[in-house]
Amino acid sequence: MATRKPALTPSAEQQKELDKLVGPWMAAQEAADKAQEALDAAYKAIFDVLYPNGSQSAGTENWQMPGNWILNFDHRENFKITDKAMLPDAAKAVAAIPQDEETGEVYSLDTVIKWKPEVSATGWRDAAPAVKKLLSEMNLIESNFGKAGLKLTKPKRVQIQPVAAVQKADEEQF
Repeated sequence: MATRKPALTPSAEQQKELDKLVGPWMAAQEAADKAQEALDAAYKAIFDVLYPNGSQSAGTENWQMPGNWILNFDHRENFKITDKAMLPDAAKAVAAIPQDEETGEVYSLDTVIKWKPEVSATGWRDAAPAVKKLLSEMNLIESNFGKAGLKLTKPKRVQIQPVAAVQKADEEQF
């Protein structure tokens, strides 16, 4: 597990600005969360009316509404590979399936799985300068910052000791 970087301390000027900005941000985030919950509930209610018992399959359908409005319903199906270590064996097993006698199709895992290279952020950060320089000069890897996330973490509860215990502890240190 990676070690967490220590928290940074804003300057007095930054803290003054943050004191003004964090409250409105928290209120906006709370409103956005409530709005998202309402949106999700409305979406589910419409889905349940149009597709009782989850009868819709993946794809896009248009529903005619009054006044010639069209309700476009796009239902995505998400996939993920559950165990990448099994891919080589799966590729061999699919290739071993006999060729289709009618179409002549030879089966391959490539028809089901997209093989796409991905950049390892950790690998890039840890790469030797010469490797980074070469790949950058080749314009092989490009990076840009995505949308920044904000999260305000509540302080951990601190157990307050009675004054006498604190004084006694201070006396023992000196």
